[in-house]
Amino acid sequence: MISFTRCFRQISRMAVICFLMASVIGPGRLGWAQEGPPSGPPPQAVRLDPVRMEKMQDRRLVTGEVRAVRRSKVAGQEAGLVAKLEVEEGDVIKAGSVLARLDNRRLTLQVQSVIASKKVAQATLEERRAEVKLREWQYETLKPLVASGASREEELREAESAASVARAKLVQAKQSILSIEANRAFLQQRLDDTVILAPFDAAVVSKHTELGEWLEEGGTVVEIVAVGDLDAWFDVPEGMIGALNTHRGAITIQIQATSQTLETSTRRIIPQVDPRARTFPVAVRFADPSHVVKPGMSATAWMPTGDSVATLTIAKDAVLRNEAGLYVYRVRKSEGQPMAIAEPVPIRALFSTGDRLAIRSDRLAADDRLVVEGNERLFPGAPVFDVLEAEKHVDP
Repeated sequence: MISFTRCFRQISRMAVICFLMASVIGPGRLGWAQEGPPSGPPPQAVRLDPVRMEKMQDRRLVTGEVRAVRRSKVAGQEAGLVAKLEVEEGDVIKAGSVLARLDNRRLTLQVQSVIASKKVAQATLEERRAEVKLREWQYETLKPLVASGASREEELREAESAASVARAKLVQAKQSILSIEANRAFLQQRLDDTVILAPFDAAVVSKHTELGEWLEEGGTVVEIVAVGDLDAWFDVPEGMIGALNTHRGAITIQIQATSQTLETSTRRIIPQVDPRARTFPVAVRFADPSHVVKPGMSATAWMPTGDSVATLTIAKDAVLRNEAGLYVYRVRKSEGQPMAIAEPVPIRALFSTGDRLAIRSDRLAADDRLVVEGNERLFPGAPVFDVLEAEKHVDP
């Protein structure tokens, strides 16, 4: 509920504005005359913004398109039946998200079989270790007997040979376990590969398989494009190559479809000139955390091409267009006139920077006041008054 004090302030503000208008132009022109019709059109309430002289870097407009930083046709390493497809076109996924699952029952059984084989091999290994201990004990027992003449030399040699064979079988049992473990790891990797994962943060743009289809080894599952960061590729005239290498200022990007204006200094000059158009590509990377901009959208950019020079700048809201081109309404007040009037002034746009536009005009100078709100309903010579100036006379 609006408080009484706030309502009183609003009414007071409007009353003061009306009083100021009346005191300047007279009540007759506001329709308050006691006799006779109004002598002219009523003044229009507008908001003003001054022309500025700023140090700006010269720029040039180029056109291009938005492209994904990464685009991938994600493939499956294993052949198999598609048991589950986890995504649809348009889904935004994180790196490591499951895209699809293949039927893995056969590989699961093979892994279980290898695990059982490893247990058998481990039991054999323990048997070989026990046999080595026995043969080595027999050999060590015969050595003093042969030395004392209580046993023959041939028995010692047979015991030594049996110990060597037992040790060889022990090595064989160890290597058998290593082979089984390697086979198990290989089968486990194949089993893991039946779950196909997203390699990076992305959006799904198309599916290349469906539930129940057979996916060949290396077959494409889905096509995805990276999200988060995007590249805008622009065709730049070859004459600008020197300026781009010398001047590393910020680049202003405009996405027409989303009415976004972005600034970045990250760019890559691609060393390849189109012999027909005499242009070379420049890739500019920018962030898109809201995922609003899509690959393929058209884009324009203001590329820095020179040193910073004094340039006239105006608010973009001041710019209008007619058949003759761009123009603005400048507000001026001549001596003897009760009210300021708006006059159209043609301008030439140079380049955009943030919410302002660098221009060239022989008729404008720094501190000239331009209409930035209410200009769409003006006409040449229309009387105007600045709302902000009038509101200064109202107590807050």
